[in-house]
Amino acid sequence: MKRSPKKLSAKIFLLAVIIGIGCLRLVESFTVPVQYGKVFYRLGLNLEKKKKPDKALEYYHKALLYDPSLSEAYNQLGIVYRGKGEFDKSVASLQKAIDRDPSRHQAYHDLGLTYRANREYPAALVYFEKARVLYPHYPFVGQYLYDAGLA
Repeated sequence: MKRSPKKLSAKIFLLAVIIGIGCLRLVESFTVPVQYGKVFYRLGLNLEKKKKPDKALEYYHKALLYDPSLSEAYNQLGIVYRGKGEFDKSVASLQKAIDRDPSRHQAYHDLGLTYRANREYPAALVYFEKARVLYPHYPFVGQYLYDAGLA
């Protein structure tokens, strides 16, 4: 049984396309879309609202595995660690949030709250002031400075 070259080349082409698609899917399974970071971040926020901080921490860490530049995930890690009384981890996480996005006034504010919770008032005031410089109308920062007699 003889096959025509056109039919044979069409079958080879089709096989190459199928193999190519399979290889593409295999490659996609090893690459991680950055959007997954945002998804895990949002899941962490929902868990935090449901008063499940340990589970929220897990999802924030997953978010950072997918997108290490996600400053808001570092920020939330800092907030959760502060709530658990783990001030060193809170400071480290909030500092990473600032490193990733120096214009993020919330991170400066939350770092000030962490230092205040740890009774390190001079450091707290430094970060409250930085938050106020970045966002002059931020409501709580002015009150913290006023309470300390600095505003």
